[in-house]
Amino acid sequence: MGICYNESMATFWQQIGGVTVKRRYAWMLTLALMAGVMGCTRNNSEMPENEPVVTQKETERQEQTEDNTDEIVSKDTESGQTEGSGTENRNEESKTEDKAGEVLVSYEDKEDNRILDDGTVIVYVSYQRPTVTVSGNEEAQEAINQDFDSDEEDFWIRADEVETERRGNGTLEGGSEWAYAYEVEYADKRTDGRVISFVRYNYSDFGGLHGITYTNGVNYDATTGTRLNLSDITEDREAFLAEAKEYILMLGESEEFKDRLSPNYANYIDNILQEDLWYFDEEGITFIANTYELASYAAGIFYFTIPYDKLTNIKSQYLK
Repeated sequence: MGICYNESMATFWQQIGGVTVKRRYAWMLTLALMAGVMGCTRNNSEMPENEPVVTQKETERQEQTEDNTDEIVSKDTESGQTEGSGTENRNEESKTEDKAGEVLVSYEDKEDNRILDDGTVIVYVSYQRPTVTVSGNEEAQEAINQDFDSDEEDFWIRADEVETERRGNGTLEGGSEWAYAYEVEYADKRTDGRVISFVRYNYSDFGGLHGITYTNGVNYDATTGTRLNLSDITEDREAFLAEAKEYILMLGESEEFKDRLSPNYANYIDNILQEDLWYFDEEGITFIANTYELASYAAGIFYFTIPYDKLTNIKSQYLK
């Protein structure tokens, strides 16, 4: 049996809503493992009856990376533009000034699959490491990259734990089809002189009918390198959340969303208005509703974007 959406699942996400991102990952992985072993019983008759019966790992990855570029390096073009000086040939000093604040993001894919002596893969492990360069601001650059150092260190510790769990889960039969998966990918969504924002895709497959992807946002102030939370970016946090909730409820009634959401999804909107479930992009602030939060597994992950011109409580330095 696969996991199915029910109100108990939504309550579970609500209970962990106040914990840190890293602890959420641990809860997520525990949930995925339980799904593979036990499954669940549907108790919401209003939800769609059809659940997927095959793994959707490749489909999830294609959807997750649609917005990501094929280039390994992305940069903001707006921050590199300056008003014309009236001459075509500027001196080296002015060129250096133009680059100040320019943001570059590069990625390194690191793979360390866990393999038995006979060559059987028991855990697919991969981590995509972002590295940020902020021209003329080494302090902010160092702060952001140190944060990614910590994130990567925690990832490899957890990868070792997943390998231990897999080795203790009985004799492997059938080769790599019985392997677990533990993988992280990033995509930059806004990189300019004000904000550096990422989406982090956390994929795990612990032997159930399908894997689980948990998605979260990672946001930095480009001038200080500080990790941003909602209180940092808003004039009035509670007023902003009320504003965001109203707009998301409006989006929920649109053609894009209304046929995919649970009939009682409005009861759980507060669950997605959390510190790690948002990111800046070119259009506005996007909130993330992960699998099972507002609908069944088959409905996938939802992304609700609130345009910048609708955000009256956001501090001006973070607007586009």
